Amino acid sequence: MKIRLALVYRGVGLLLATLALISNMIVPNLKFILSRFMYYTIQSNILAFVLFALLFFRSVYEFGKKERVGRTDFFTGFQFICVINLLLTFCVYWMILLPDKFTMGYGSVTLSFRNLSVHLIVPLLCLIDYFAFSNPGKLKYKSIWGALIYPTFYIILVAIMARSGFVFRLSKKDGQPVRYPYSFLDFDRYGKNVFLSIAILALLILIFAHILYGIDYRRTKRTNHTKQTN
Repeated sequence: MKIRLALVYRGVGLLLATLALISNMIVPNLKFILSRFMYYTIQSNILAFVLFALLFFRSVYEFGKKERVGRTDFFTGFQFICVINLLLTFCVYWMILLPDKFTMGYGSVTLSFRNLSVHLIVPLLCLIDYFAFSNPGKLKYKSIWGALIYPTFYIILVAIMARSGFVFRLSKKDGQPVRYPYSFLDFDRYGKNVFLSIAILALLILIFAHILYGIDYRRTKRTNHTKQTN
């Protein structure tokens, strides 16, 4: 039964999302580091944690119904936005940050659980859940633009923190304080060129969003056609 499968899958997803955050935000001496929270990777994984928590407990409620044939698709718009943001985390890390030998300040090994959990496992779990358990036809086109809200908020937050004097780390090249989490957002070093990076990221988000919306549209047409022929 689909609701049972969804319940188990989301329970596993919630567990892995929790472990991913714990392993990345708490260092070996159990000390919480604020700078970790300021990375987009961590914040997008917090969104994934919230999403899996909502989906899991709603699935528990649906499974508890007497008929045991409950829905599995909930919070479709929010799930869509989370998936887009996690796809951004996935692509930016593997295509841009990894080749540049980027780490979040603790020298994480590429193939360690700590690293793979937030950059690969959790993003893929959210994407699979979206296609496996969401029903087509519920996604609104405005959700495409909604996918830009959180990245915009994040960029504003990073800019405010930088201007207030927050320092992520000292540069290994020249020992100067680094006030931005990612090089492509570093106004101190690259000035107005950062706006080009932001524009490219926004375009990437919109491409992802339109692709997922297009897939949903095709699934909806196929589902409606199947209903009409039966």
